[in-house]
Amino acid sequence: MALVYHFDEFRLDPVAFALTRLEHPVALEPKAFDVLRYFLEHSHRIITKRELLDAIWTDVSVTDNVLARAVVLVRKALRDDSRVARYVQTVPTRGYKFIAPSLRTSEARAPSPEHDGADRPDAWPIITLAVLPFVDASDEAGTEHFSEGISEDILNALAHDHTLRVAAR
Repeated sequence: MALVYHFDEFRLDPVAFALTRLEHPVALEPKAFDVLRYFLEHSHRIITKRELLDAIWTDVSVTDNVLARAVVLVRKALRDDSRVARYVQTVPTRGYKFIAPSLRTSEARAPSPEHDGADRPDAWPIITLAVLPFVDASDEAGTEHFSEGISEDILNALAHDHTLRVAAR
């Protein structure tokens, strides 16, 4: 039995690494997905930034900006607005709170009678990748943002593949 979270028209399945809205897949980067999952696991209580950083980025030290970006991605995926929050509320100087009513259900997963499940994306192993920053080798001043942009574009493109986890820079 796998836990699945339901809120409004959304469904989050942590095992299948899937967020859907009205049965349609919603793209979400792996770390942002983990942040949303954590919000749902601890809904209706304030979650501090430190708690989120420690829970999601367990083996790497990241800045508050990385967390803020993940929260922005969660809000974007949920079509939420930070000024009039329906899902993720910012609690100034404290952290965040998932405020939407949610339901946790246990759903049994039955294998397909024709397949053993190995060809389903949710049965594939999740591979973790890191995108290292590119080095600006030009002699021109002020062009380092191009190399940073390339790294960011690659990271964002890889994050759309739900069989991959992409580590934050």
